[in-house]
Amino acid sequence: HRAKATAEAARIGVTEKRKDCGHDWVDELIENHPVSPLTKVYYRNCWRHLARFIIEEKISLQAFSANNCEKYLKWRQGLPRTSGGKAGRNQACQDLKILKWIHRQGRLLGKMDSVALLDYRIKRGPIARIKPVFSDNDIQIARKALAVQGVPSWMPISFEIALATGCRLRETQIPLDCVDTKNRIMTFPRPKGGAGKSFSIPIPAAIEPMLA
Repeated sequence: HRAKATAEAARIGVTEKRKDCGHDWVDELIENHPVSPLTKVYYRNCWRHLARFIIEEKISLQAFSANNCEKYLKWRQGLPRTSGGKAGRNQACQDLKILKWIHRQGRLLGKMDSVALLDYRIKRGPIARIKPVFSDNDIQIARKALAVQGVPSWMPISFEIALATGCRLRETQIPLDCVDTKNRIMTFPRPKGGAGKSFSIPIPAAIEPMLA
């Protein structure tokens, strides 16, 4: 009973904090947005970082200005990922595009009247050209080696999942109930770096038939 009471108090506290920040309606906005389930996953991931920044800076969604956007770009690029790396400028810019959309929808719904970001222009950085780790020839060699008799059946499957997603060997152990073929979403219950929270990504087209 004490644990349930503590959990309920925490839930109420989070709800009140969202009300104070003026963004308790955003989750419902994203959920009702007429886009694909994959796009909703992307919107929710962007909004998660924006909401954290709003709470840490002790501002409201209404008060999020162009100056806050510049601060967010630096904050987001300095935020460690579960993989140990950090987000690039272009990812931070994408988050701010979602923020502008939220502001626009908030005005249309009468939830807010701020026009602080109406004329704000987001400058993307150059796109990095990264040489692939495996060439097409390397992939053929690996697949041929894994097709040899006596190789455990899980190895070719894990290789294809890792090749398509970039995840580690440990992360390829995905339970079937974490694969949503209807909405084309797969969830990693054991993320990189040992993070406590799972995360979801769109199912890559290359492994969709195999997972199905």
